[in-house]
Amino acid sequence: MSELRLNARRLAPVIGWPLLIFVAVWAYRWLSMGALENDHFVALARAHQILHGDWPIRDFADPGQPLTYLVSAGAAWLLGPTLRSDVIVAITLLSLAASLTFSLAARASGSLLIAAAAVAVEVAAEPRLYNAGKILIPLVAVALAWRYADGPSPARLTALAAWTAIAGLWRHDLLVYVAPSTIAMVAIVHERRHAVRLAAIYLALTLAFLLPWLIYVQWAGGIDEYFAAAVRFAATESRRTVLWPAEGRMAFLATMAIPPLAVALGRRANERLSHPHVVFAASMAIVANVVLLRDVIATRLPDVIGLTAVLAAWIAGLTIPARVRLPGAAVALVIVVALIGERLAAQGYGVPTPLQVVQRFADVSTMLQQETPKGMPNRQRLPLIRYLASCTPAASRVLVSGFGPEIPVLARRAFAGGLPSWIPGYHTHPRDLDRAASRLAGESVSIAVMLEGSDVFVDEWPPLAADLRARGFVERTWHLDGSDVVVWIPEELAARAPSAPPPC
Repeated sequence: MSELRLNARRLAPVIGWPLLIFVAVWAYRWLSMGALENDHFVALARAHQILHGDWPIRDFADPGQPLTYLVSAGAAWLLGPTLRSDVIVAITLLSLAASLTFSLAARASGSLLIAAAAVAVEVAAEPRLYNAGKILIPLVAVALAWRYADGPSPARLTALAAWTAIAGLWRHDLLVYVAPSTIAMVAIVHERRHAVRLAAIYLALTLAFLLPWLIYVQWAGGIDEYFAAAVRFAATESRRTVLWPAEGRMAFLATMAIPPLAVALGRRANERLSHPHVVFAASMAIVANVVLLRDVIATRLPDVIGLTAVLAAWIAGLTIPARVRLPGAAVALVIVVALIGERLAAQGYGVPTPLQVVQRFADVSTMLQQETPKGMPNRQRLPLIRYLASCTPAASRVLVSGFGPEIPVLARRAFAGGLPSWIPGYHTHPRDLDRAASRLAGESVSIAVMLEGSDVFVDEWPPLAADLRARGFVERTWHLDGSDVVVWIPEELAARAPSAPPPC
């Protein structure tokens, strides 16, 4: 009995605190839900496209994140194709990330209070739901890598290789974060000749885990063209983003400084983390910061907050004197929790009672299940979405020019031409146009929505415009609630609805 009690005490901080954090973060994210961002629908539209019967790559363009939308598709298939099922998945992933942040930060700092402060900072950063995997996957990689550094074994190296493949399938760029960091860690843990052999085994195992997807890609569209399209997309993305943020430079510089500082302090190994442990987490954070921290820092910082919080916790535990560590972490925790409470109060929650919590939980569930206007990113488009959902054939498709990936999702219609929304500057290469035109030729299209006007669409993607013109589509401007939108519709519909979506 005494041994059982001892084991229970040992397991309490390992299981109890992370479980409590999971539940608390899950409840907070659910109760504070508002409208989803447009970006959330980029992957979700592809998930629903699978439910409409399309295949990735063969029937629609893959943006380099197949596992992201396949998981969403699985959730939609199991729980129903509503916003609620996808939000449940995203919040669960974010809550798991918070729990893992706590566990890693507690080990790194040697302080449960510092770990709690790290989680509070992560939650206060408000990572966006659609980036949940971007937060969780690197943290899982850190946990697996630290386990390998604790005691190298073939099984632990295989687990790292498997997770590297999962990371690459979730988002292809995540593979670039995990693989080089693993090789760097292996090079430090082992003698040189042994390290080279193990690194080769690790890469071979990763490739073996990726092989089924690569075989599918070859069947669906060809590996060469798949990677060529990815390179073209990345090149366009790099031209359209700002590497040095105009605002929030202090936060940018502080975040960029934490991983190099961790590397510099990494040789001061202690009983909690050795040099290889620190090198893995810091090198992955450096790559993530370089790739992700651009444009508006306030929206990009949450993408790297998990790794940053863990490294900051290790630095705090290593450099802050013990007599200052406890009160300092307590003050930081109180400040961040107060900021989170202030956000809830600003949204009208005030001090919640148990009845209010239950009611709010039900309200959010209803909002997401019924996809009410409160959950939509752009409510002005609601009349258009309702028209598509109610008045167009279920088997027909919608083509969206401009950024509006939520339109096909909320209208319960497949998107046309292989993309949920056609963004100017992207997919303009002749090969992309040929593939899109070939797809569009075999699709039934009920309407084309021109969020940025017809001229942009005609100039950027002339073969697609020619296809719709040949079908007898004509331009009209529909007056919606608070905004106008240009649409291309069949000529017979244009005669009945020259200025607004017609009643069914």
